[in-house]
Amino acid sequence: MGVRKRRAAQQKSKRDIDGEHQYAAQLQHSGDRECLPSKGLNAFVGKRLGADTQSATCLQQQQTEKHKALAEDRVDACELPRLAQLAQKVVNRHGSTKPELPMIANTLMQLDEELTHHLAKEEAVLFPYIAGLERSISIGTSKPPSCFGTVANPIAMMTQEHDAAGALTSEIRRLSGNFTTPEDACPTFHAFYDGLKEFEQDLRQHIHLENNILFPRAIELDLIANRMKN
Repeated sequence: MGVRKRRAAQQKSKRDIDGEHQYAAQLQHSGDRECLPSKGLNAFVGKRLGADTQSATCLQQQQTEKHKALAEDRVDACELPRLAQLAQKVVNRHGSTKPELPMIANTLMQLDEELTHHLAKEEAVLFPYIAGLERSISIGTSKPPSCFGTVANPIAMMTQEHDAAGALTSEIRRLSGNFTTPEDACPTFHAFYDGLKEFEQDLRQHIHLENNILFPRAIELDLIANRMKN
Protein backbone atom coordinates (compact mmCIF):
# COMPACT_ATOMS: atom_id res chain seq x y z
CA MET A 1 0.00 0.00 0.00
CA GLY A 2 1.40 3.45 -0.95
CA VAL A 3 2.03 6.25 1.51
CA ARG A 4 -1.00 8.26 0.37
CA LYS A 5 -3.31 5.27 0.60
CA ARG A 6 -2.00 4.44 4.09
CA ARG A 7 -2.55 8.02 5.23
CA ALA A 8 -6.05 8.07 3.76
CA ALA A 9 -6.90 4.78 5.50
CA GLN A 10 -5.49 6.05 8.80
CA GLN A 11 -7.48 9.28 8.53
CA LYS A 12 -10.69 7.35 7.75
CA SER A 13 -10.07 5.03 10.70
CA LYS A 14 -9.50 8.03 12.98
CA ARG A 15 -12.72 9.68 11.78
CA ASP A 16 -14.63 6.46 12.41
CA ILE A 17 -13.22 6.10 15.93
CA ASP A 18 -13.84 9.78 16.71
CA GLY A 19 -17.41 9.40 15.54
CA GLU A 20 -17.90 6.33 17.70
CA HIS A 21 -16.48 8.06 20.78
CA GLN A 22 -18.66 11.11 20.08
CA TYR A 23 -21.71 8.85 19.88
CA ALA A 24 -20.66 7.12 23.10
CA ALA A 25 -20.25 10.51 24.76
CA GLN A 26 -23.79 11.40 23.72
CA LEU A 27 -25.01 8.18 25.27
CA GLN A 28 -23.05 8.81 28.44
CA HIS A 29 -24.43 12.34 28.71
CA SER A 30 -28.03 11.20 28.34
CA GLY A 31 -27.89 7.80 30.02
CA ASP A 32 -31.14 5.87 29.64
CA ARG A 33 -33.33 8.91 30.18
CA GLU A 34 -33.46 10.20 26.60
CA CYS A 35 -33.96 8.90 23.10
CA LEU A 36 -30.92 9.86 21.07
CA PRO A 37 -30.72 10.65 17.35
CA SER A 38 -30.14 7.57 15.27
CA LYS A 39 -27.01 6.98 13.17
CA GLY A 40 -26.94 5.71 9.62
CA LEU A 41 -30.64 4.92 9.36
CA ASN A 42 -32.83 5.33 6.32
CA ALA A 43 -34.51 8.71 6.81
CA PHE A 44 -37.70 7.67 5.10
CA VAL A 45 -38.09 4.59 7.27
CA GLY A 46 -37.37 6.62 10.39
CA LYS A 47 -39.90 9.34 9.59
CA ARG A 48 -42.53 6.86 8.49
CA LEU A 49 -42.37 5.00 11.79
CA GLY A 50 -41.57 7.99 13.99
CA ALA A 51 -38.39 6.26 15.12
CA ASP A 52 -35.66 8.46 13.64
CA THR A 53 -34.95 10.10 17.03
CA GLN A 54 -35.05 7.02 19.23
CA SER A 55 -32.28 4.98 20.76
CA ALA A 56 -32.09 1.21 20.50
CA THR A 57 -33.28 0.93 24.09
CA CYS A 58 -36.34 3.05 23.35
CA LEU A 59 -37.13 0.93 20.32
CA GLN A 60 -36.73 -2.38 22.11
CA GLN A 61 -38.90 -1.09 24.96
CA GLN A 62 -41.60 -0.23 22.44
CA GLN A 63 -41.37 -3.68 20.91
CA THR A 64 -41.51 -5.30 24.36
CA GLU A 65 -44.67 -3.33 25.15
CA LYS A 66 -46.21 -4.55 21.88
CA HIS A 67 -45.20 -8.11 22.75
CA LYS A 68 -46.77 -7.79 26.20
CA ALA A 69 -49.96 -6.46 24.65
CA LEU A 70 -50.01 -9.42 22.30
CA ALA A 71 -49.42 -11.80 25.20
CA GLU A 72 -52.24 -10.19 27.16
CA ASP A 73 -54.45 -10.55 24.11
CA ARG A 74 -53.72 -14.26 24.09
CA VAL A 75 -54.59 -14.58 27.78
CA ASP A 76 -57.84 -12.66 27.17
CA ALA A 77 -58.68 -14.85 24.16
CA CYS A 78 -58.16 -11.97 21.73
CA GLU A 79 -56.45 -11.66 18.37
CA LEU A 80 -54.79 -14.91 17.29
CA PRO A 81 -56.95 -17.07 19.57
CA ARG A 82 -59.97 -15.04 18.45
CA LEU A 83 -59.03 -15.68 14.83
CA ALA A 84 -58.61 -19.37 15.62
CA GLN A 85 -62.13 -19.46 17.05
CA LEU A 86 -63.51 -17.70 13.98
CA ALA A 87 -61.60 -20.13 11.78
CA GLN A 88 -63.20 -23.11 13.50
CA LYS A 89 -66.68 -21.66 13.10
CA VAL A 90 -66.13 -20.87 9.43
CA VAL A 91 -64.61 -24.30 8.77
CA ASN A 92 -67.55 -26.03 10.49
CA ARG A 93 -70.03 -24.10 8.40
CA HIS A 94 -68.29 -23.78 5.02
CA GLY A 95 -65.37 -26.22 5.10
CA SER A 96 -67.14 -28.93 3.11
CA THR A 97 -67.59 -26.63 0.11
CA LYS A 98 -64.48 -24.45 0.52
CA PRO A 99 -61.45 -26.73 1.01
CA GLU A 100 -59.10 -23.77 1.46
CA LEU A 101 -60.61 -22.96 4.86
CA PRO A 102 -59.19 -25.97 6.76
CA MET A 103 -55.78 -25.20 5.23
CA ILE A 104 -56.04 -21.58 6.36
CA ALA A 105 -56.95 -22.72 9.88
CA ASN A 106 -53.97 -25.09 10.04
CA THR A 107 -51.58 -22.42 8.74
CA LEU A 108 -52.91 -19.95 11.30
CA MET A 109 -52.31 -22.48 14.08
CA GLN A 110 -48.72 -22.95 12.91
CA LEU A 111 -48.20 -19.18 12.81
CA ASP A 112 -49.50 -18.82 16.36
CA GLU A 113 -47.12 -21.49 17.67
CA GLU A 114 -44.09 -20.04 15.90
CA LEU A 115 -44.80 -16.47 17.01
CA THR A 116 -45.25 -17.56 20.61
CA HIS A 117 -41.73 -19.02 20.71
CA HIS A 118 -40.28 -16.16 18.68
CA LEU A 119 -41.59 -13.37 20.91
CA ALA A 120 -40.51 -15.24 24.04
CA LYS A 121 -36.90 -15.48 22.78
CA GLU A 122 -36.80 -11.80 21.87
CA GLU A 123 -38.06 -10.68 25.26
CA ALA A 124 -35.99 -13.11 27.34
CA VAL A 125 -32.67 -12.91 25.48
CA LEU A 126 -32.25 -10.42 22.66
CA PHE A 127 -34.00 -7.29 23.94
CA PRO A 128 -32.35 -7.37 27.40
CA TYR A 129 -28.96 -7.78 25.73
CA ILE A 130 -29.54 -4.80 23.42
CA ALA A 131 -30.54 -2.66 26.40
CA GLY A 132 -27.43 -3.79 28.31
CA LEU A 133 -25.25 -3.13 25.28
CA GLU A 134 -26.42 0.45 24.95
CA ARG A 135 -26.11 0.96 28.70
CA SER A 136 -22.52 -0.32 28.71
CA ILE A 137 -21.56 2.19 26.01
CA SER A 138 -23.27 5.01 27.88
CA ILE A 139 -21.24 4.42 31.06
CA GLY A 140 -18.03 3.23 29.41
CA THR A 141 -17.98 -0.34 30.71
CA SER A 142 -17.50 -3.68 28.98
CA LYS A 143 -20.45 -4.96 26.99
CA PRO A 144 -22.66 -7.52 28.73
CA PRO A 145 -21.66 -11.21 28.51
CA SER A 146 -23.54 -13.48 26.17
CA CYS A 147 -23.63 -17.09 25.06
CA PHE A 148 -24.02 -16.21 21.39
CA GLY A 149 -20.90 -14.16 20.60
CA THR A 150 -21.84 -11.18 18.46
CA VAL A 151 -25.40 -9.82 18.54
CA ALA A 152 -25.58 -10.48 14.80
CA ASN A 153 -26.01 -14.21 15.54
CA PRO A 154 -29.38 -14.07 17.39
CA ILE A 155 -30.48 -11.30 15.04
CA ALA A 156 -29.87 -13.61 12.09
CA MET A 157 -32.05 -16.24 13.77
CA MET A 158 -34.80 -13.72 14.52
CA THR A 159 -34.69 -12.48 10.93
CA GLN A 160 -35.07 -16.02 9.62
CA GLU A 161 -38.07 -16.49 11.89
CA HIS A 162 -39.52 -13.23 10.59
CA ASP A 163 -39.16 -14.59 7.07
CA ALA A 164 -40.91 -17.80 8.10
CA ALA A 165 -43.79 -15.87 9.70
CA GLY A 166 -44.07 -13.69 6.61
CA ALA A 167 -44.21 -16.78 4.42
CA LEU A 168 -47.07 -18.19 6.51
CA THR A 169 -49.08 -14.96 6.29
CA SER A 170 -48.42 -14.86 2.54
CA GLU A 171 -49.74 -18.41 2.28
CA ILE A 172 -52.87 -17.41 4.18
CA ARG A 173 -53.31 -14.47 1.83
CA ARG A 174 -52.92 -16.76 -1.18
CA LEU A 175 -55.33 -19.38 0.12
CA SER A 176 -57.92 -16.72 0.93
CA GLY A 177 -57.66 -15.02 -2.46
CA ASN A 178 -56.27 -11.83 -0.91
CA PHE A 179 -58.82 -12.09 1.92
CA THR A 180 -61.74 -11.97 -0.52
CA THR A 181 -64.96 -13.39 0.89
CA PRO A 182 -67.48 -15.14 -1.37
CA GLU A 183 -70.78 -13.46 -2.21
CA ASP A 184 -72.73 -15.72 0.14
CA ALA A 185 -70.35 -15.20 3.07
CA CYS A 186 -71.89 -14.89 6.52
CA PRO A 187 -70.87 -12.15 9.02
CA THR A 188 -68.49 -14.57 10.75
CA PHE A 189 -66.75 -15.27 7.46
CA HIS A 190 -66.30 -11.53 6.84
CA ALA A 191 -65.01 -10.99 10.39
CA PHE A 192 -62.52 -13.84 9.96
CA TYR A 193 -61.00 -12.53 6.73
CA ASP A 194 -61.02 -8.92 7.96
CA GLY A 195 -59.17 -10.02 11.09
CA LEU A 196 -56.61 -11.99 9.09
CA LYS A 197 -55.92 -8.99 6.88
CA GLU A 198 -55.48 -6.64 9.83
CA PHE A 199 -53.23 -9.09 11.64
CA GLU A 200 -51.02 -9.46 8.57
CA GLN A 201 -50.60 -5.69 8.38
CA ASP A 202 -49.69 -5.44 12.07
CA LEU A 203 -47.21 -8.30 11.81
CA ARG A 204 -45.49 -6.83 8.76
CA GLN A 205 -45.09 -3.49 10.52
CA HIS A 206 -43.61 -5.28 13.53
CA ILE A 207 -41.15 -7.13 11.30
CA HIS A 208 -40.25 -3.96 9.41
CA LEU A 209 -39.45 -2.03 12.59
CA GLU A 210 -37.15 -4.75 13.89
CA ASN A 211 -35.44 -5.76 10.63
CA ASN A 212 -34.81 -2.25 9.32
CA ILE A 213 -34.35 -0.11 12.44
CA LEU A 214 -33.80 -1.95 15.71
CA PHE A 215 -31.60 -4.79 14.47
CA PRO A 216 -29.20 -2.68 12.35
CA ARG A 217 -28.82 -0.27 15.24
CA ALA A 218 -28.05 -3.12 17.65
CA ILE A 219 -25.37 -4.45 15.29
CA GLU A 220 -23.90 -0.96 15.05
CA LEU A 221 -23.81 -0.65 18.83
CA ASP A 222 -22.07 -4.03 19.09
CA LEU A 223 -19.36 -2.88 16.66
CA ILE A 224 -18.89 0.36 18.60
CA ALA A 225 -18.56 -1.53 21.89
CA ASN A 226 -15.96 -3.87 20.37
CA ARG A 227 -13.88 -1.01 18.94
CA MET A 228 -14.03 1.00 22.14
CA LYS A 229 -12.78 -2.07 24.03
CA ASN A 230 -9.72 -2.10 21.79
